[in-house]
Amino acid sequence: MAHERSTFQKAIEITNELRKLIPIGTLNFYDLPLNDSDLGGLSVEQDPDSLWKWFDIDFFIYICKGKVCQVLSYLQFLIDFQFMKATFRIVSFKEDSSVKICKVRLYGVPLDIQGGRYIQEWRASTPKSYNIDKNYQRYLDSILPYIDFSNRGWLLDDGKVIPLEHLLPLVLLRCKETIKQEDLSIEEFNFHVERWTNNSTVVPYKGPSSNSSSFSKRIRDIYNEVPSPVVNHNIQVHTSITGVTSTLYPFQARSVAKMLEKETIPGRALVPNLISVKCPDGSQEYYFDLKTKCIFESPELLSLPRGGILAENMGLGKTLISLSLISASKYEVSKIPSDLLIHNSEESEIPEYEFKGNFSKPVKEKMNVKSLVEICSDIIGQDSIPWKHHINNLPQSVIATLTNNPGYFRIPLDNDEFVSPYSQRKRHSLRRVERGVFNFRKLYLCSTTLVIVPDNLFIQWNEETNKHLEPGYLKILFISNYYKMKQPDSCNTYSDFIPLEPTILIQYDLILLSRTIFARSVDNDSNPLASSFLARSLFAERKWAVTGTPTSGLTRLYMDELEQHQARKSKYVVKNSFNEKADLQKLGIIIGNFLKLEPFASQPKLWNSQIIQPLLANYYGSELLFSNLLHSIMVRHNPRDVEQDLELPPLHHDAVFLEPSYHNIMSINLFTAVLAVNAVTSERTDVDYMFHPSNRSQLRKLITNLQRATFYWTGFKQEDVETLIKICLSSLKKKTQSGISKYSGRDTELLEKSIAVAQLALRNLQWRTSSLLHEMNYYVSNLPDIFMRTYGIGVANDKVGVYGAPHLTSIQEFFFKNRFIDYTNVERVTELLEEKSKEFWKKYWQENVKRNAERFNKQDPNQDVESRIKEGAIENSMDIPDIALSTPKKSRPKKEFSSPKEELEREVGHLNYHNHNETVSYDKIRRAKVLGTASAKLSYLVSRLLDHQETKIKSLVFFEFEDSAYYLTEALDILGINYILYATSITPAQRAKNLVEFANHDVEVDGGLSLIMDLRLAAHGLTILSATRVYFISPVWSQSIEAQAIKRAHRIGQTKDVYVETLILKGTLEEEIYKRRTNDVEQEQLGPNGEETNEEEQNGRDKRRFVIDDTGMQDTRSELE
Repeated sequence: MAHERSTFQKAIEITNELRKLIPIGTLNFYDLPLNDSDLGGLSVEQDPDSLWKWFDIDFFIYICKGKVCQVLSYLQFLIDFQFMKATFRIVSFKEDSSVKICKVRLYGVPLDIQGGRYIQEWRASTPKSYNIDKNYQRYLDSILPYIDFSNRGWLLDDGKVIPLEHLLPLVLLRCKETIKQEDLSIEEFNFHVERWTNNSTVVPYKGPSSNSSSFSKRIRDIYNEVPSPVVNHNIQVHTSITGVTSTLYPFQARSVAKMLEKETIPGRALVPNLISVKCPDGSQEYYFDLKTKCIFESPELLSLPRGGILAENMGLGKTLISLSLISASKYEVSKIPSDLLIHNSEESEIPEYEFKGNFSKPVKEKMNVKSLVEICSDIIGQDSIPWKHHINNLPQSVIATLTNNPGYFRIPLDNDEFVSPYSQRKRHSLRRVERGVFNFRKLYLCSTTLVIVPDNLFIQWNEETNKHLEPGYLKILFISNYYKMKQPDSCNTYSDFIPLEPTILIQYDLILLSRTIFARSVDNDSNPLASSFLARSLFAERKWAVTGTPTSGLTRLYMDELEQHQARKSKYVVKNSFNEKADLQKLGIIIGNFLKLEPFASQPKLWNSQIIQPLLANYYGSELLFSNLLHSIMVRHNPRDVEQDLELPPLHHDAVFLEPSYHNIMSINLFTAVLAVNAVTSERTDVDYMFHPSNRSQLRKLITNLQRATFYWTGFKQEDVETLIKICLSSLKKKTQSGISKYSGRDTELLEKSIAVAQLALRNLQWRTSSLLHEMNYYVSNLPDIFMRTYGIGVANDKVGVYGAPHLTSIQEFFFKNRFIDYTNVERVTELLEEKSKEFWKKYWQENVKRNAERFNKQDPNQDVESRIKEGAIENSMDIPDIALSTPKKSRPKKEFSSPKEELEREVGHLNYHNHNETVSYDKIRRAKVLGTASAKLSYLVSRLLDHQETKIKSLVFFEFEDSAYYLTEALDILGINYILYATSITPAQRAKNLVEFANHDVEVDGGLSLIMDLRLAAHGLTILSATRVYFISPVWSQSIEAQAIKRAHRIGQTKDVYVETLILKGTLEEEIYKRRTNDVEQEQLGPNGEETNEEEQNGRDKRRFVIDDTGMQDTRSELE
């Protein structure tokens, strides 16, 4: 019997066929040991006269007596372990025939070469100490800089003597020269791989480029440069679709066509770690694995999902695109997956489980001989024939038979590929296997589309279907808590629960399901992971994630780039700011969990190792591969292409800089004083320092409160401010052993400024009263003195009184109720006012704490709101504390305390506000005006909204903190300005109704209307086209959130210019946030030569910039406004 060949022999035999190898490039050596030997070598071809011979590198190194350069040593390893093969040819120069060089052609052995398993087996049999795979990558890196990948370097003229010019450019390696080899950096590896893909000659690496972009910019560029979809040339794109009454824009039609193409013609794409390379002789294309650095002859491809991500920009009509796709594919029926085992009913008895709710029971099918009708029905159902396309030509009996007998297939409950809420754990029971007992679940084939809709968009989707679809074209089922019965004038079905029978559900073309019911259907125990689990367990042939922002990095606002630079300086410029790594992880969840794109679905960690890490390390090709992956799963138009089909009205976004009110200044200065005193007394070290890492949460809370103070803040207690002064005074007295002040001159100045700020607040009656009552101060003129005496909480001057919102509301109620009395009868008016105010104050003090708790505790649970108003607190708020005076005041006899209102009146009386001879008239009361408030933003915003109501304009106001919304709605109520609130305190159902009410409000009849919306609820997809004025109470740091909010009004369907204003207090933290979001601040992050600074340097700048205790206090103006 013939001796069986060894694995090594088989491996050698496979790599000895040159036609199976892949040309890579060439190396050039000189100073050859030709005096000792002619280098030998067998001819590559059968022709003995062939000039190219196999390069026997072991013999070559032997005749060099082992003294060779490291490149040859590394090449020996690659050839010996069958990673590469080489041929050589000795060439002489025509100009000097005595000079000879050895030109070596390198051939790669592809990992997928026929019979390659023998090579793998042989390598695996070698000692582990060889570290074959690790050394392969290292040695390949080492020889890359010397390989000539060009076509000119590969091809040579026939003949042994060649003109030198035919070999140029030429890089020669001396055989016996010792070259110091160092590991390639990522940048240098990228440089040489780029030479490889471009088939370039040898070029020395000159170091990293000075204009290399940051990771953040690279990721943004990838997102923003995703190419627009290119539709198959065989598909004709129409802007009108059967069943859709609206005419699509051309870009919308292309999106629908591309989505339909992805659904009907499943595509394939390169795995992310492979790049395509051409051979230097142009003979073929091969693939290089950037991770393992192996070579492949044929690419490994991903099977793309029948779906993807509809990622059109915000406001470009994704709802219409989705409805158009559903209408266009109305008759297409899902098919049985080709990789599933199909069980026919004629097979051995199979326990089949029917599921109703969370309960299941086996149902045995009866074995009957089928009729011809049943056989035809089964074939139509199992082969997914779109019979409904001909439904108008079929008799009712046939329609009933096909409807009642849909196609289906079964999957085992004990499986790995199809996860289900009903999946069984694996039980390795030999008995069960022998008996062939398996449990199966029946899945029906249908043309039904399920859309999971956020609760706050549900009613909007109902309106969109009515607006864009022909009545009755799609049979639609709405499942939401909003609907308890059939809606009038609608042919759709509405329900507040999911029907248990799947055969009922598949009769519908479209099922719109609210996210709340969707999540609740997973687990009655409200498992927090339920929604994610159900998303993975859905059995759907085609899946689309419909979102304009699958990641925040895709969010973008397009401003008018044609404006001159000087004109843009006053504009509100949006800066992209997002967490790139978190962005990529979110995208990985969509791709792996929802779209189930392999290998990321079965191996979630691969997303990090093959996508995120290469991008972070800036590996060559990682950006291109990621971009290609996005392109293969996303349908998204580049804004430049959209602008050719669509021109939205201009978007004007300005920053409005407001002078802070006196109360704003005092509040902000108190925060600054707290930080300053902390910095000085802690000496800016250890855990006592507010900026210490361990105090991050406390610092975040303080900065948040500082942001709230830019609107209005009453959170400082009088006792806290007095304590602050005592700390400052105590610190100023501290001396060193030499008798000088413990603190530097600058720190001493900070302490003195802090004392001045605190004393100024304590001396101000309005501040002391506000810190106690937590009421917004309204400055009202021309209101008779008797109202001040009965309702006022302070005075500004002889003609202006200070009131709170509840007080003004009570006055309005009094005036309306008593509008027919004789106001010239001062005694009668006074009597009625005293009676009304007494009742008001009694109720006010009782409800004050409850009202403040509702106002503040949800925003900040740790904010202290006392359980009751203490008598001492009222009296303390009226008297200026001794510590706030330069000289202590004289003690005065203690007055008997009767009521908080009397204490307030006592202080008012000290200001000689009373004028008992004042005349009162109905007309004079009607001339009373609200001059302003203690909040600069509130005063500005209310005046703008009042103007919009009179000019019949709808407005949208976004708030970030609930206390600002509370004060704003109070003011709107007082002034009678129309508004609708959209906040978390309102149920989702009521919020949805509020949106409908806002859209249907007739401004011509009822005047303008404002929608006051929580920024957190500025959801993806909300459409508020009727609003043309948008206000942000405070700057928004997150660009994604802000862009979403703006696009509620500036989107397809908007026919008017949209004006957006962001309110900013001058000289505050808000202005700093604004500056950091402008292009000018981006330039500050560049070095002196325009290069980007590294993270450590930038963090140092940020730290210096945000040391608030070094910024000083704001200048105060007059004590009263």
